[in-house]
Amino acid sequence: MAKKVFLSLILVLMVALACFSGRETDPVMPLDPTLGQSYFFLVEGKFREYDVREIRHHGVNISDTFNYQLREEVKEPFINDRGDTSHIVFRYVRTTATASWSLDSTWSARVNQDYALTVENNKPFVKMLYPTIKGTTWDGNAFNTSEIDQYEIVPFDAFFSIPNSLISFEKAMEIEHNVEDDSVTVRDNRKEVFADSVGLVYKRYEVYKYCSLPACLGQKIIQSGRFYTETLTAHGSVGGS
Repeated sequence: MAKKVFLSLILVLMVALACFSGRETDPVMPLDPTLGQSYFFLVEGKFREYDVREIRHHGVNISDTFNYQLREEVKEPFINDRGDTSHIVFRYVRTTATASWSLDSTWSARVNQDYALTVENNKPFVKMLYPTIKGTTWDGNAFNTSEIDQYEIVPFDAFFSIPNSLISFEKAMEIEHNVEDDSVTVRDNRKEVFADSVGLVYKRYEVYKYCSLPACLGQKIIQSGRFYTETLTAHGSVGGS
């Protein structure tokens, strides 16, 4: 297992470096090797709250819509079986702003010199590579068995305003995930936005399969898939400290 992880990390770094070759002007590597780590902002005692909207499509004109709130709390660090320091992340949900929070799941996350990683429902994802440079690409699934999922830093250190919100950030990083839209059979458009010293502030996933029957081919009629957004509404320290 340790050998597999080591080889996966080498692959991630090679992919990241490869994205710089073959350009007319290669970007200048930053002097700070930890540049971008503050965007993941994995600090014990911090919380973030989100409004979530989710639509699950089960067939043509058959779907379920869910609106709820999500709260993440970063808990104490622990040492895993490979000697890495990770943090437990409790995830709570509630249906309305007046309802009580209920524990939904427990994830973990870690930041090291080269990358940030989350383990979501026992599946690891490489969320960022360091140092952070616009245009960097890597395989978000490098540490799991799923097929390659290319992530790319689009803007970095840029102004970002959350859609349909008054909240904005002076320094944000947007990461696109495997953008694909052939306008006929599939749409895979996912992105996450992280703000400096805050963490994840916005997530939008649109993953659809369109109807491919002769009567609806090319009309972008959703056959199956999922629409999902997380929009930051509050963040700070647990207990207000």
